Amino acid sequence: MQTILRLYRESFSGLSRSVWLLSLITLINRSGAMVLPFLSIYFSQVLGFSKTQTGLLLTMFGLGSLTGTRLGGYWTDRWGYYSLQFWSLIGGGCLFILLSFVQSYFGLLAFIFVLSTIAEAYRPGAMVAVAVYSKPENTTRSYGLLRFAINLGFSIGPALGGLLAFQFGYTLLFWIDGITCIIAGFLFRFFLKEKKVNEPKDKSIPPSTSIFKDKKYLIFLLSVFLGSVVFLQFGSVLPVYFKEKAMLDENIIGLILGMNGLIIALFEMPLVFKLERKKLLPVIMAGYIFMAFCYLALFLVPSGLLVAIFGIALLTIGEMLSFPFGNTFAIQQSNTYNRGKYMAFYSMSFSLAHIVAPSMGFQTAALWGYSALWCLLIGLSGVTICILLFLHRKESGIISPN
Repeated sequence: MQTILRLYRESFSGLSRSVWLLSLITLINRSGAMVLPFLSIYFSQVLGFSKTQTGLLLTMFGLGSLTGTRLGGYWTDRWGYYSLQFWSLIGGGCLFILLSFVQSYFGLLAFIFVLSTIAEAYRPGAMVAVAVYSKPENTTRSYGLLRFAINLGFSIGPALGGLLAFQFGYTLLFWIDGITCIIAGFLFRFFLKEKKVNEPKDKSIPPSTSIFKDKKYLIFLLSVFLGSVVFLQFGSVLPVYFKEKAMLDENIIGLILGMNGLIIALFEMPLVFKLERKKLLPVIMAGYIFMAFCYLALFLVPSGLLVAIFGIALLTIGEMLSFPFGNTFAIQQSNTYNRGKYMAFYSMSFSLAHIVAPSMGFQTAALWGYSALWCLLIGLSGVTICILLFLHRKESGIISPN
């Protein structure tokens, strides 16, 4: 037990005060994100929109996320990460409150796009801020702490949101979401001081390098997109599969999905601590291998409580290996002048996957069945692993860089 406690203490030690504050502010912000998991129910059951209309409304969040992360990266490089995060939190909070008053379909389409654009502009700035506030040797663990805060917040928010929506209705959720965003914004401004980024001493670094000329990074982004499509079945197809095929009730499904946040909260930081000095790309590859085994298990054993638990555990292990180390690899490819742009495109890969993953998953399952979907996802995992292996061999000099 003492060895385990020492591992936990060491995994959280040495991180800067600013990274802790940023993670705490993120926890407050994400804990207040109560309305997002229930928007599909709100649009269809409360406002009475059809499933097609509800799907398009939710798609607007993905489109706004793409736009917001791109603009956020531009803002970060032009004016800095600090002002971007503050105004994104304040603006997003105000818009969440106003969203509760919008009930027309076309009004919601436009409003949701604007809201998502402003709220998601926060992400590139936050990722750059972690790199700025952390020591170089602690970058991966700093990203792990931020992910810890996000996952813990997403565990708290939906649980409280469901209770509040049942007792008081959905309007309260919009207000809580907005107010917590605004509170997080002011806490950010008053307690977290901006750290100036020193200009690089190497003047040979160009002030602005087109990301489309960085073939290595573009190939990496392709792996991020494909791997995210594989992972994001977690929040779309898998709950429906557990309900339809595994014959599990909603309360059991909620507990199984909640394992994700619990496992991450308990084990991600010690895992990152043990692996942070390893080569990044092999660790990321290992994560997608675990994700492939998740869908292989579902393919071999189509239903049952135990395989559902086992599958989510494998998927979560894959997430813990792939995403924190992917963040670090992405930031290492950038320099002081283009960090915001690089992290924006990294976030955009996730946003694009958020748009593609649900429709691809449901369409495949509807046309050819869940077994065909699991095979497709195993194949996409394999392609992702091959791309990362190719990059690793180039980094190691096994393949000529030209």
